[in-house]
Amino acid sequence: MSNYRTMRSIRQDDPVLAYWAASRETHVAVAAGIFAIATSERTPEKIWQEPTAAEWDHVTMAVEQYIRDGEAPASDDGRYQWGEEAITLQENDYSEGRW
Repeated sequence: MSNYRTMRSIRQDDPVLAYWAASRETHVAVAAGIFAIATSERTPEKIWQEPTAAEWDHVTMAVEQYIRDGEAPASDDGRYQWGEEAITLQENDYSEGRW
């Protein structure tokens, strides 16, 4: 099991996270994943604007975990907006038993 939630657990009512996500047209689970991997050198804004392949993969894994653990609802179409882009998950990506 990964360790994303210890860095920033999703809370749907977190006003800072909700504002940051909404102002960037980004799903709150994606925003939480971005914050979970951000550092002083790779700020959330930098990751959001120009994610490396590794950062994209880590945020994707965080979103999978948040959904699997029930901290964020699964979207109907498996898409989790990241600005003009989106992380796309299949149900078996986050369903019980994959890990």
